[in-house]
Amino acid sequence: MNNGNVNNNNKSNNNYVWPVRGDNDALHLFSYENIYRQYLKCRRHKRGTINALKYEVNCEENLTSQFFANVYLNQLDQFVKHQLKRRYYIRYCDDFVMLSDDRDMLLKWKAEIEKFLRDKLKLRLNKRESFEPVSNGIDFLGYIARRNYILVRRRVVNNLKSRLAFYERQLIRNNPPYLKLIYDYQILEKLRATLASYFGHFKWANSYRLQMSLIEKSELLKRFFTFRGGRLKEDYRIPPNISSLRLQYRYFKTRFPKDVLLFQVGGYYQFYQDESETAHRLGLKRINRSKTRKVKYGFPITFAEAYIDRLKRYGKSVTVVGEEDRYLTRVKERLLRYRLVLQSFG
Repeated sequence: MNNGNVNNNNKSNNNYVWPVRGDNDALHLFSYENIYRQYLKCRRHKRGTINALKYEVNCEENLTSQFFANVYLNQLDQFVKHQLKRRYYIRYCDDFVMLSDDRDMLLKWKAEIEKFLRDKLKLRLNKRESFEPVSNGIDFLGYIARRNYILVRRRVVNNLKSRLAFYERQLIRNNPPYLKLIYDYQILEKLRATLASYFGHFKWANSYRLQMSLIEKSELLKRFFTFRGGRLKEDYRIPPNISSLRLQYRYFKTRFPKDVLLFQVGGYYQFYQDESETAHRLGLKRINRSKTRKVKYGFPITFAEAYIDRLKRYGKSVTVVGEEDRYLTRVKERLLRYRLVLQSFG
């Protein structure tokens, strides 16, 4: 068909798509002075001061680039709609897609758009783009759109895997037979924000199996997060409403029932349950006079390294909980410091 329309009933894979991503060429070729002038023209204002807008603005990373791209490239939209009279045209910022079942027609439109951008907007198209059959999927905005489903672009998935590997090197130490999990909460919050961004991107695609595969293969995600109802839950967060010392101890002991729990109170690690086997192996004597807190055993934190080495020799997993200076209610806040998890092989 020479009119450039896409036949929706045609299943012969003769339709073509022209995806254009302008990240590297389009927005970098015009200054914020030109954009602002165009903005003022659209708003029917006077020219005004331009230098303030040009001050140390990164075109790729700053949110204003999206706004200015929409303002500046509005002329391209009007040209495609009113001059080329094309129906199957989609644009988001500097990325756009055109569809037709006539490849020669797409070539003609490309030449006209290149001339318009060069003469009117002082831009040029990204030279890497090419025409692809619709049957290959439409690569647009981080997704591959097919007839009946949407996939996440492989590059996006690989970027996430690289980020996970980066965070895993900071939060997990593999010293066989033990795995050390480090609870650095600043890093964990950055990881949470990264995952929220990527999984938010994934939710618009048919990506359930992709998400499950990432979680199953990532030691980092399995150790610090739980996947429930299509969402990641942070397992490292501590409930803020634990109002007593013994409830804090019970919470951590319930979370890690197979671990020896080293629970810091002041300058000591204390045990609030009958840990007779652990105490015997560590050579600790039972504390008989503790009327208020009912402490069973304990030792100074300065001896922690020596006692942890003993526990490792006995093949025990260890969870270390540290005391913070902040008060939650009547007691100080306590957070996970690290865990030594005995790995099972075979």
